[in-house]
Amino acid sequence: MVNRPYKPGGRGSMRSFKASSVLMVFMMIFLVAGVATASMTERLEARFLKSRIKLRFDEDWKVQSGNITGAEATAYSDASWTPTNVPHDLAITLVKPTGTSGNDPAARGWYRKHFTLPAGFAGKKVIVQFDGIYHDSKIYLNGTQVGNQQYGYTNFTCDLTQNLNATGDNVLAVMVDDQTVRNSRWYSGCGIYRHVWLIATDNVYVRNWGTAVTTPVATTAQAQIRVQTDVVNDLATSQTRIVETAIYDENGAALGKSDTTITLNAKGTDSTKNIDTCVQIFNLTTCKLWSPSTPVRYYAYTRIMNGTTPTDDYVTPFGIRDLVFKPGTGMFINGVSTKMKGACWHENLVPVGSAIPDAMFERTIKELKASGCSSIRTSHNPMSQEFYDYCDQLGMMVLDEWCDKWYQQAGGAAGILYESWNQTWQHDLRLMVERDRNHPSVVMWSAGNEMYYGGTIPAYITDNMKLLEAWIHTFDKSTRPVVCAPNVQDATGYVNLAKIQNNCAGINYGEGIYASIHSKDPNVLIQGTENHGYLGMTNNTQPTWFAVRDNPFVIGHHLWTGVDYLGEGGNLGATSGFIDGCAFRKSWFYFQQAQWSDSPMVHVTIGNGSTSNANLAEDWNQSGPVSVVTYTNCDSVSLYVNTTKIGTSKLSSFPNMVMQWTNVPWSTGVIKAIGMKGGVQAAIDSIVTAGPAAKVLLKPGKTTLEADGHDVSCIEVDITDANNNLIFKDSSMVQFTMTGQGRSLGIASGNWASAESFKATSRKAYHGKVLIVLQSTMDTGTINVTVSSTGLTSASLAIKTVPQSISTAVRGALSMKTLGNRSGSLTWTRNPVRNSLRINYRVDEPGIISLSVISPSGRTVHCLTNSYHEAGTYSMEWNALTKSGVYFFVLKTNNNRMVRKAFMVQ
Repeated sequence: MVNRPYKPGGRGSMRSFKASSVLMVFMMIFLVAGVATASMTERLEARFLKSRIKLRFDEDWKVQSGNITGAEATAYSDASWTPTNVPHDLAITLVKPTGTSGNDPAARGWYRKHFTLPAGFAGKKVIVQFDGIYHDSKIYLNGTQVGNQQYGYTNFTCDLTQNLNATGDNVLAVMVDDQTVRNSRWYSGCGIYRHVWLIATDNVYVRNWGTAVTTPVATTAQAQIRVQTDVVNDLATSQTRIVETAIYDENGAALGKSDTTITLNAKGTDSTKNIDTCVQIFNLTTCKLWSPSTPVRYYAYTRIMNGTTPTDDYVTPFGIRDLVFKPGTGMFINGVSTKMKGACWHENLVPVGSAIPDAMFERTIKELKASGCSSIRTSHNPMSQEFYDYCDQLGMMVLDEWCDKWYQQAGGAAGILYESWNQTWQHDLRLMVERDRNHPSVVMWSAGNEMYYGGTIPAYITDNMKLLEAWIHTFDKSTRPVVCAPNVQDATGYVNLAKIQNNCAGINYGEGIYASIHSKDPNVLIQGTENHGYLGMTNNTQPTWFAVRDNPFVIGHHLWTGVDYLGEGGNLGATSGFIDGCAFRKSWFYFQQAQWSDSPMVHVTIGNGSTSNANLAEDWNQSGPVSVVTYTNCDSVSLYVNTTKIGTSKLSSFPNMVMQWTNVPWSTGVIKAIGMKGGVQAAIDSIVTAGPAAKVLLKPGKTTLEADGHDVSCIEVDITDANNNLIFKDSSMVQFTMTGQGRSLGIASGNWASAESFKATSRKAYHGKVLIVLQSTMDTGTINVTVSSTGLTSASLAIKTVPQSISTAVRGALSMKTLGNRSGSLTWTRNPVRNSLRINYRVDEPGIISLSVISPSGRTVHCLTNSYHEAGTYSMEWNALTKSGVYFFVLKTNNNRMVRKAFMVQ
């Protein structure tokens, strides 16, 4: 094995990157364009991948629920099935209030997709990647089973190569079953609820999730980056290749490159023998470090070279950061002591259920971050890939949890368990770790939740953790600790667990034994994996945050929960969140903000704040003397009703951080709270008396959407008076109509007692609000929505759906001929009668020529040809012009030089 590491400033490295100018042009195009597609994965990979083809495979599925036999057969007729795109939740339409715990309608059904193999896929290894199917899925291609996955929360792939029809129709059929083995105690949803990808690679390729990036040295002045890459040989003879990896920053600047020659064994019966692991080391003299306050990412771009010909490529985002857990002292990121101000989140939101659009992940994470929250526990399973991408980008730390329970133990964990644990734990856990290990936001692993309730931790917990900790660190060589989350009051047991958990103990609701654990072993670091808002919920002695804030050996806590969720608790679900299932803020949001935020704040609300998850009134439409709560992190608060000062209270007088005011005289007008810090006014908040309900007010999250079939606008609908003041107590029925180039994903409120369907066009307001979610289609145009309520002035909104806007500079870059010292040409004309394009192109040397139609996001809309061409002039017609917008032709030669042309379809 020959390894040539990059040396900063070296002459050889400059020549190498000049030879890769095509890559730099490609990256510049997408960085300048500011592509904003529904999938962050798609946006990233569009900037890099040129040999590997990765297509989003979400559109044009058909779905049918019920007990169906024979649907895997190619000849089966699905003509009557419902067309759909994925992500899709088969169960969300079945949810109804029950008044009892465990509202998760068990669903069963099938998905089918007909497709023709794109020309560029011929002769390649072809796999389909499912980002998540819940659950117990079986995958069929053209009638033959090509895979299965029982656990519903992990990504997985199926090899389609041997069963594909190179021409003509292919049928991909997926059976999902949530009625047999269950492993969720909350609402899981059912179906293909995450993205799907069709991937074509060379037969010598980078294994999916086969890269691992760590940063053994991470300072702004010096950083060492270790890139480990698994390369697979699926050919019948041994092969020699060059693994070429380059490091780029977020602006597309090349920072280093390394080439390593490897020899791979031929493919045989042992699938591990034809894999070679290549390790490459990079040393940077300057860099920017990832932290919650500076979420900077880098990219490792890997190419597999057969001589001088690139045959496969792969891109891995990562962050450069120094993560250290000092015994008894705390967690340090880049040398800074860092606490995890955390919240738990089950992966569902209304009205979409478990099929959460990417933009709704972003919206919810931003709301959690606005509370001061800095960490999310993925309770109790790995979440969608896009969740971690947004956490990386927004600076949100993640306690990445694998599963709820393990398996049934006498006297042990109660409820529905992970019944296949014994058979599949290695497979499922590896899938999670390999997918998530390069995310800088992931700072800790959790190997399981509440595997046991009781007095003392049993031996099987310790025995299993030895296996799980070793297995996780087989695939993750970083400094992340591995914990689990028992619900046990056993200080000695946690000390013993910590010895095999990187000196860390994860504890659910164990604040009362933190001091005992520390006295038994001062080196143990404690992670609150699940916590109430108060140390003592009955007397509200003080917030659980104080146990973290005041003890260096307690590195964080995670409240149950950050977000309300379906399927556990009464009626539709649990109300434990400080934001509701629509991501609307509750009063408890400000209680947490007062503890966690570094900025001065005060919030006034009406009622008795005796419980940590109380949702108090947000209006000043009262009568008689009232109770008032002000949440603040200021030194003191002065309260006014109109111009009358009610009094001033010091925060130090309220050890539970709920500043309670009693017998406040009510008078129509305004109640105002002024927070003082260091003798200076630092924050102010007020509520006015609202008039009678007069109108509907729309607050759209976006008024412009990408016409990519995935982008969404979350529209908050408020019932207000004539002056736009929210009527907090209003529960009017709200209706909406929608026309144009969009579709409704549903309507919802935060009321878990409501019986209305999430997929209806009407719903009663709750606390004066409802949420409507609209999604773009692949067509540009306008989504027109009108929202009304009887007796109120209605409101209308026009949401534009647009192609990616392309600047003049980018159009010029796309039209540049980048063939080096060789020439080529590409022109096109439109046939308006046939609604088609005639493409003419010239090839100046023989070889494999690829001609594709590319969307602005980088997604291949159609591969027109990928075949051997003699030198000469060629012509073909593309008759698939069904969508309007900006597209690009990309003509690519076998030596990776290319011509790009931009065109507009009206």
